[in-house]
Amino acid sequence: ELAAAMRQRFPKSALGLYLEGKVRLLSGDTRGAIDTLTRAHKRAEEDTRVLATLASALAAAGEVDAALERADNALAINDGHVASLLLKARLLIAQRRELDRGEQILEAILSGEKQRFAATGEIGWAFLLRARLGFIRGQHAETQFRFPGYFEDRVGIGVRLGVFMKLDRKSEDVAIEAQRAIEVRNHQVGPLQAQAGVGRRCTHGHQ
Repeated sequence: ELAAAMRQRFPKSALGLYLEGKVRLLSGDTRGAIDTLTRAHKRAEEDTRVLATLASALAAAGEVDAALERADNALAINDGHVASLLLKARLLIAQRRELDRGEQILEAILSGEKQRFAATGEIGWAFLLRARLGFIRGQHAETQFRFPGYFEDRVGIGVRLGVFMKLDRKSEDVAIEAQRAIEVRNHQVGPLQAQAGVGRRCTHGHQ
């Protein structure tokens, strides 16, 4: 409603279209998001937010090559646009192609020249993607699961839970980690989902 109101008030602005497209994407209307964000891009061709969100919508629709192209368009405008870098790395890793390039992008965000542009949440996503890359390469033992300071109780917990589930560790181990995560972040769904997975694995469906 707010996005629609903004479009009515500022009919020539790309911002209203951008916000509407983002809302559509978040609500699961992928095709509607692509159409709306494409119109926003035509009005603001240099807006990296629009390009990055359009790339995310294309990725959600399974149009990987088009998504990568839009991410590259955003990076051509601003090579420090971390959201586009993360999307590009995520797609390369998910498609299991150019894994070395994906790793280079993540390292640039975590400890290289792009780190100064990254928000805390973006750093967290980079850690998680690096862990996923380790799984794909079979480097379970070498993946770093503990992170200093802020990330220990946020990203680190999520990664450890994922590690235990993927390596099929004992249900008791997962339960312990899930409880630790709940104690730290009692409003997050991830730890609760892990606990549900433990119950399912133990065939205690009622739990």
